[in-house]
Amino acid sequence: MLTARILQPALIGVGLLCAVSGCDDLWRKVTGHRLSRGHDQGDELGAHAPAPDGPKLGILADFTAIYENPDRNSRRLGWLHAGAQVARAGNGEQNSGCAGGWYAIYPRGFVCAGTSATLDLKHPTLAAMGLAPKLNEPLPYPYAEARVATEVFVPNNEPEASVHSVARLRPAATFAVVGSWQAMDENDQSQRLALMTGGTFVRTDDLRAAETATSSGVTLDKAQLSLPLAFIVTDRAKSWRLDGEQAMPHKPLGKGTTWHIGSRPRSLGATRYYSLDDGAWVQESDVTVVRLRNSWPVFAADERHWVDVNLDDGTVVLYSGQRPAFATLMLGGPKQNSAKLLGETEVIAKYVTDKQLDPRSIDSNHEVYDVPWVVELSNGLMLHAAIGRERKPSVLRIARVELAPPDARFVWNWVEPPLPVGWHGVSSSDRAEHRTPVLVR
Repeated sequence: MLTARILQPALIGVGLLCAVSGCDDLWRKVTGHRLSRGHDQGDELGAHAPAPDGPKLGILADFTAIYENPDRNSRRLGWLHAGAQVARAGNGEQNSGCAGGWYAIYPRGFVCAGTSATLDLKHPTLAAMGLAPKLNEPLPYPYAEARVATEVFVPNNEPEASVHSVARLRPAATFAVVGSWQAMDENDQSQRLALMTGGTFVRTDDLRAAETATSSGVTLDKAQLSLPLAFIVTDRAKSWRLDGEQAMPHKPLGKGTTWHIGSRPRSLGATRYYSLDDGAWVQESDVTVVRLRNSWPVFAADERHWVDVNLDDGTVVLYSGQRPAFATLMLGGPKQNSAKLLGETEVIAKYVTDKQLDPRSIDSNHEVYDVPWVVELSNGLMLHAAIGRERKPSVLRIARVELAPPDARFVWNWVEPPLPVGWHGVSSSDRAEHRTPVLVR
């Protein structure tokens, strides 16, 4: 696995990479969108929080921790990614554990300045990694896939505008792209390079835009679509007219469509049917059903947000109290529904992308870096987006639930806590009543 924790050494000599090479051009090439930042979200102010429009602290490392107090032994509130700039206090607090001084940041917490953060906003790493994640898009970055085995490069200190190879990625390796650069390799060949989030590069000619699954999720509204509902999950699904003990084909039902169904199924022989709103019926084997609940967990009260994860049926439903608000299908779930995973749990953290996931743990034949929209639960289960080739429902050998990127982002935004401006990951409150509950069954 390729590992690059501190970006500063790798990017010396790159200079104003995005300004020279055009990160915006690269984003348009891969996704067709222009650069923009996500919407601001409400933040809980810490006791030492600076003003949001105060001086900035620039982040140099791809994992820079935010602590509750100016002390590495205090609770970690979240983390920042290279290229971010966050509002800070004017003066740092000296501490023996941080040579550059601890700085209070907005809206809460402290960051140690030094190798992972800087007051110098002209630092080359900040220019090179200046592509902020898009929090208002299905994917936070453009994602690329290696068409062939490809070399991984890092910049040379001398001469400038040159690189050397340090590793190789396998075919189909998938990752986020945050910039581009023109440089000479060891053979004095000019290379057009794509910048990975860890500060390393690969040839753009070896890449193609990563394919991702389309959304299957639906917003639930009694006036439009409500429970119980059925997701059509087979290519040959059709509706049926039932006449006594006879079933007659009626019309095709498109895979991926969603239908409100009656709560009482009917059986003809060994085949079970659900009624549709137009008076026709659909076979149980062609659908995944999200049923009305007949019992409620104690936390399903008022308008409190919570998540219902059904590993047996492969569905995820978001609730506000006892009102269902959104439902979707999983693309992948854990192979074994162990007792450890089942029952009531809660969100303990969420990340724009997770730098901690082993890229080979999701699919043994497919390296996936920068997995987006990650929600971490206290029972060890993680919900996140599936990236790479168009994914089909699958069984995973680890405690992961994969969703289509738009659906994963919807879940990510639904749960607490909100992500403060400029942060890349955030831990949930240490108060249980402020954590989003999740029921896994």
